[in-house]
Order: sequence, then structure tokens, then C-alpha cells
Amino acid sequence: MSVQIASDPKPRVPTADTRDGFRNAPLAERAAAADGYYAYFGTYNVDMQTSTVTHHLKESLFPGEREEDVSRHYAIDGERLTLVAQFREMGEAHQRRLIWKRLQMPR
Repeated sequence: MSVQIASDPKPRVPTADTRDGFRNAPLAERAAAADGYYAYFGTYNVDMQTSTVTHHLKESLFPGEREEDVSRHYAIDGERLTLVAQFREMGEAHQRRLIWKRLQMPR
């Protein structure tokens, strides 16, 4: 599985249209672009008894997450899949809810 999340609104910088152009953009512009993006990939397991999915991160944009396992509660309602992540950040408990809707393929 692969996860890629881009912020909305999307960063407006850098404006380079090539990989080399991006790498040569000012550091502040590259940081703004990275701040609005998150990605990881790996494998996963589903536990239907506890309604959890565990992502086994092979690689992540954040090096500290590589080789970690992260579990999330899931719910399926018709065309929607909801994942709920519980985590601690800045000494506080937080919850993040991600909702996906299945797209209908054109015929």
C-alpha cells in the first residue's frame, strides 16, 4: 500500500517544473513544498475482529517512521472508508480522521 497526502491549499512554491529546478530552488521554497506533503509505503494487515488496519511502513518521508507499524481503526460505510489515527503530539492526545470515497470507474 502507498499513502500520499497533499495539503489543500497546495503550496505555490517552488514554481520549477523539473526535478533539478526543484532541487535548485531556494531552501525556504522547498521547505514550504515539503511541509504540505506526506508519504509512506509498505504492507498492511487487517484485523476484522478489532476493526483495525496496521500499516507496516517500509519507507516514509519522515526517516524516523521507517520500519514502524502504525495501527488505525477503520469503518466502512457504503462507498466510504474512514481511518482514525490516535497519536500524541506536543504532549497532547490527538485524533486524525481520514475519509476516502470509492470512485466509480467510467464505462
